[in-house]
Amino acid sequence: MYQELIRPILDQVGHSEEMHSFVRDSLLQNIQEIPGVLTALRHVIGIRERFTHPNLAVTFNGIDLENPTILAAGWDKNGTAVAAEHALGFGAIVVGGVLKNPQEGNPKPRQWASGPHSVNFIGLWSQGVDVVEQNLIRYQESNIPIIANIANNHDVTPQAAPQAFAEVAKRLSPYVRAFEICICPNRDETLPFMEYAVARDIGQAVKEQVGVKAVYLKTLPDMNTAQLLDFIKAVEDGGLQGFVASNTTKRTDIKNSYQFSKGRPGGYSGPDQRYRASVLSQIAFLRRESDRNITILGVGGIQTGFDAILAIGAGANAIEGNTGMRAQGLAYPDKLNRSLARIVGPGSRVSDYVGIDRTCYPNPPRPE
Repeated sequence: MYQELIRPILDQVGHSEEMHSFVRDSLLQNIQEIPGVLTALRHVIGIRERFTHPNLAVTFNGIDLENPTILAAGWDKNGTAVAAEHALGFGAIVVGGVLKNPQEGNPKPRQWASGPHSVNFIGLWSQGVDVVEQNLIRYQESNIPIIANIANNHDVTPQAAPQAFAEVAKRLSPYVRAFEICICPNRDETLPFMEYAVARDIGQAVKEQVGVKAVYLKTLPDMNTAQLLDFIKAVEDGGLQGFVASNTTKRTDIKNSYQFSKGRPGGYSGPDQRYRASVLSQIAFLRRESDRNITILGVGGIQTGFDAILAIGAGANAIEGNTGMRAQGLAYPDKLNRSLARIVGPGSRVSDYVGIDRTCYPNPPRPE
């Protein structure tokens, strides 16, 4: 029903940021507080109960998940609807990007979509760590696995970034299982933050604040092999646990292939095969070139169980999805997990497939 009736309506309004906010804040945030209403919503969208299957359970860095499907950063920036999102079927929830101070991000409009495709130019809108911390306190006794995606305000220089990231991490550490360090692609000053020394120093500063909790460095899909090798070295030297691969792409050849995104600023995510190929190549490269025990969370256009198993085969320990909520609706994690369980089949575990296809993908592009 969602794909036939609701998504065409969203296409007409371009899946505006306001529509996204309505579903998250006005619908999910409110109903999670009312006993029985969340269960009723699950029945309406075709989920009788939270789907679990023993072959989907995964463990990495001491984090146990019922399934490897994680709600990616950007969908719930301020942690307002974590309980509802978990009830829909996600194995974990990424909150953020969380910033030290409130920030408006880029001018509106700054988010466009058509069908399963999306372009995001929000540019790190956040209510700030004070608000997010208060939101997360309510889930402290819930045992829901939460990961914090942390970033820096636009006025923070590369030299000041380690301290800014560390302050946010320290505030949120009591409430989350792990951290993602995000270098936002939708800002002009991104490049200096991608340098080895800056990434290493940010990672070390965060790690000093969170102790044994896992810290992952998030990559960008348009990085070349030299930049990725710098990130690998930054992870190793900074004592981090791995990567989130990857983010949205700014490739104009991809965005110009779709009428809704032609000439738009920002980053694309969705099922475009060129985008998916670049993400899979990056995951496989990181798996081949990194320490064998490194953790990789694969993200980028993952909308089906088949997409998920490709990312896992390339080297991901678990996968994250965001635009899949746009493509499949609120039943997205349930559909993906059921499909993935069928693909893995009886007698196997999803973790058995991690990296089995890592040698099948070409390297990302070399520096020009």
